[in-house]
Amino acid sequence: MYPVSSDSIDHYLALADGIIISGGPDIDPAIYGKPAETKRCGPIDHRRDSLELIMISYALEKGIPLLGICRGNQILNASMGGSLIIDIPADFDTTIEHNSQGMHRIRILEGTLLHNIVGIDSGLVNSRHHQAVERIAPGFRASALAPDGIIEAIEPAGTGGHSFVLGLQWHPESMIEDSDSPLTLPVAVRFMDEVHMYMKKTN
Repeated sequence: MYPVSSDSIDHYLALADGIIISGGPDIDPAIYGKPAETKRCGPIDHRRDSLELIMISYALEKGIPLLGICRGNQILNASMGGSLIIDIPADFDTTIEHNSQGMHRIRILEGTLLHNIVGIDSGLVNSRHHQAVERIAPGFRASALAPDGIIEAIEPAGTGGHSFVLGLQWHPESMIEDSDSPLTLPVAVRFMDEVHMYMKKTN
């Protein structure tokens, strides 16, 4: 299934002190209960899907800091029992162009991990996705919303003993030109702080 054996995957996962699931192609809709919608998705990488499901499961089991970006946010939600909007332009009534190179405002919900990290109630993020979280996975909650109601970030509703799990629909790593925005560098700093704390706890 992979160019490496399952025991090699286990070996590399055991070395991880933090896991980031990055952006990329559409997820197989069968994972979130919509197998008939495959034709409306872009090219699907089944091997990547299955590997990232393993990574997410491992991170949650071991308490490893986990950050999902764009696709990573979506597969985090799908892996935990949530679903996705197949195609925002076709399936969601909005005037915001989410699948563009533009920016739009989001609202960060109070009382969330994300709000604790960024310390602001709203801000601008980049936007280049045609899918998004639809039904939030059980045990998770939205932590940011676009003005049209599209979910822009998710996190566990409670810590459950896990220090850091966060999914972002935008790409903070691509907002370097907006380095003064709390929605970019502070996320990376907090993630690395959590990684260092995990290392101290386990090494």
